[in-house]
Amino acid sequence: MFSQLLNFFDKRNITYLLADNGVTAALVNVKATNIDFRLISEVDIVQNRIMFFSIFPYQLPQESYPEVTEFITAVNAGRFLGNFELYYGNGELRYKTSLDYTDGEVSEAMIEKLFNVPITMLDIFAPFIDKVAKKEITPLDAYTESTQNQQAQQQPAQ
Repeated sequence: MFSQLLNFFDKRNITYLLADNGVTAALVNVKATNIDFRLISEVDIVQNRIMFFSIFPYQLPQESYPEVTEFITAVNAGRFLGNFELYYGNGELRYKTSLDYTDGEVSEAMIEKLFNVPITMLDIFAPFIDKVAKKEITPLDAYTESTQNQQAQQQPAQ
C-alpha cells in the first residue's frame, strides 16, 4: 500500500520526504490559498489503514483550547470524511482522513480524495482557527462566517 501511495505522489509530481524512523510515512509541504502547512501521509501496515493529516502551522496556546475546541466541534458536526483534532498535550491541531482497507483494494480516486480533503479543510478553516485562537472572533461568529464563505464558494457562477 505504501508503494501505491508513493506512486500516487510521483504521478502527480508531488514532492515528498520519507520518514527516516522506520515508519511508512511521507511528508508533503503544502502551499494552499490561505496558508502553508505540512501534510503527513501514513500507511499502517499492521492495521491496514491509510491516513492523511494536515497540520496547522503553529501549536495553539493553551488558553485558546476551549474556544478552538468549540469552533472545531461545530465544524466537525456532519463531516463524512475526516475531522479536526486538537491535542491538548502539545497544542497541535490537525485535520485527519483515514481509510481501513482490510477487505478491499484502494483505488487511486480514493487516495486522491483522502489526500485532497484535509488540504481543502485546513485551507478553508485555518484563517478562522487563527482568529479564534487569538481571540479576535468568537467561535460562533467564526463558524457562521466560515460556513457562509464555504457556501458562497460552492455557488455556481451566474
